[in-house]
Amino acid sequence: MTPNLPQSFIRAGFGPPLVNKIRRLMVGTEGEPASGKTEFIASAPGPGIVGCIDRNYEAMLENPHPPKARRNDFAYRIINLPTETQCSQAEYLKHWKDFKEIIYSACKIPECRTIGIDTDNVSWDLQMLADFGRIAQVPQLMRAGTNTARRAFITKLFDSGKNIIATNMLRDEYVDVVDD
Repeated sequence: MTPNLPQSFIRAGFGPPLVNKIRRLMVGTEGEPASGKTEFIASAPGPGIVGCIDRNYEAMLENPHPPKARRNDFAYRIINLPTETQCSQAEYLKHWKDFKEIIYSACKIPECRTIGIDTDNVSWDLQMLADFGRIAQVPQLMRAGTNTARRAFITKLFDSGKNIIATNMLRDEYVDVVDD
């Protein structure tokens, strides 16, 4: 249906809504270790690229009997990051910039349909270490710039037109224990 808008709307810079023809999906998953989060990424539309920053990816890649849903057109980039207290804030900043560049480079590859970040909560920890040199005891008011930068990172991924799947590990303190 063609919109019938007044010319004054058009002159003022308003127009009909534009339909984005890029179909994409952004998914955030969470689960316990070895629950199939990375397998979920590898079952998405391919070809795809996965940035593995979780140190538990080997079991999935070495599985002699992978699920039938796992695609064989996914490439993996293993990113070995230091954990908290292993280096200085300046070094964490360099690692954060390198990580972002790896993920952004995947966004620029036309054939890539899906980008996986395994494990996104580790990338958040890295971003906090880059900004503050620590993860714990950073007041919420000090995180405003970090939160804004995180939204910009996610927006850039969304604007790439790729399917984005980010996995997150559950930590013990997030798990409810019923009738223990």
